[in-house]
Parts: sequence; structure tokens; C-alpha cells
Amino acid sequence: VYKRQAAAYIFPTKTKIHASYGTGFRAPSLYQIHAEFYGNPDLKPEKSEGYDVGVTQGFFDGKIEADITYFSNWFDNLIIYDLEEWKYQNVATAHTEGIEFALNTRPVSWLRLSANYTWLNAIDTTNNTWLPRRPMHKGSGTIVFLFKDKADFGLTGTYFGKRFNFKNNKDSLGGYFTVNLSARYYPTSYLTLNLRFQNLFDREYQEVKGYNGLPFMAFLGAELKW
Repeated sequence: VYKRQAAAYIFPTKTKIHASYGTGFRAPSLYQIHAEFYGNPDLKPEKSEGYDVGVTQGFFDGKIEADITYFSNWFDNLIIYDLEEWKYQNVATAHTEGIEFALNTRPVSWLRLSANYTWLNAIDTTNNTWLPRRPMHKGSGTIVFLFKDKADFGLTGTYFGKRFNFKNNKDSLGGYFTVNLSARYYPTSYLTLNLRFQNLFDREYQEVKGYNGLPFMAFLGAELKW
């Protein structure tokens, strides 16, 4: 359950100021409570409260748009999976804050570029340690080539920074960078053919210590509209 209020104001210079405030409530799932070995029947519901405020500005007649946003969130009984005890646990109090930056541009009709970056500070305020598996730095960039409404070709690179694997901050996971490639072809107005390559260079990485990330994979598909 999440309640959110948002507001924005656009100045004559096309500068947009935006802000939002919200509260959240998340009850633990049946799996988190009752799963054999991993469940915790003593889990409490997670409550949160947070806000964000930012500025969006366009340049060169809208060909470039940039946004920078600051966010801050407070949690009571944050639900995490504790790899030391192999079960779900509550973090009594936690705070996350950060800055998000996004840039989108279409310099010519056949090219679209976008990039985003997030700096994060994520603290278990109960014992002043970093929350597990949350990187301080992450970001991505995408290049899309457009071919006269007949096809498009996209390349996305994603960076996920160093983070701690356990809540005691004694073990860390190195950052990693992966590349995905996608292509779409529109032979008719009702048919789209899709080709996607995930982890294009078959980079070895771990999102959680001991669990390898997805290897190189290829997907081919079709989409019909009527």
C-alpha cells in the first residue's frame, strides 16, 4: 500500500520544478513468514515515508532534456533477506537518500541517446552500517538508432557499483558492467519482430555472493496487434 502526492510547476523558461511526498506500508508475504528454513514468523510490517524534489530543464528547443532529483526515505522495520542467518529479517530503522540524474537527447531524427546515474546513501540507522546489496553508484546509458519507422536498433550499457553482501559490512561484491543489445523490425503496421541479446559479452558477475548473474542469452520473438 503506497500513498503519494505530487506537484509540479513550469516556468516560462520551460524549467519544471517537481516534488512528491509519500508513505508506504508493506506486510510480509506468506513466503517470507512461512517458508521452510527461510521464513520468519516474527516479521513485522514495513513502513516508509519519503519525499523527492527535482528540476527538469530542456535545451536547444527540446532536443536535450536534463533532470536532477534529490530523494530521501525513512523506513521502520525494513524487510531484508539476511544471508548470514539465511532468513528474512527486519531492520528496525533505516534511511536512504540520494541524487538521480537523467539526460535524454535526440540530436537528429534517427538517433536517440539517454543516460542516468544514481548516487545512493543507504544506512541501517539502528547500528550505523550500510544496508546490504545496495550500491553507492549505479547508472546506464542507451543508444537507439531509428530507421524511418521500419526498424530500430538499441545498445544499453549498465553499471552496478560495489556493495556489501552482508549487513555486517565485512564482505563486499565488486561492481560490474553489462551490455544488452536489442533490435525491432516492423514489416507491417500489425507485426513487430524482436531480437534481443542479454549480457552481450558474457560478463561474469554476481548480484548476490555465491549466485552468478545471467549469462549471455538470445531471445527472438514476434508481436501482433489488431
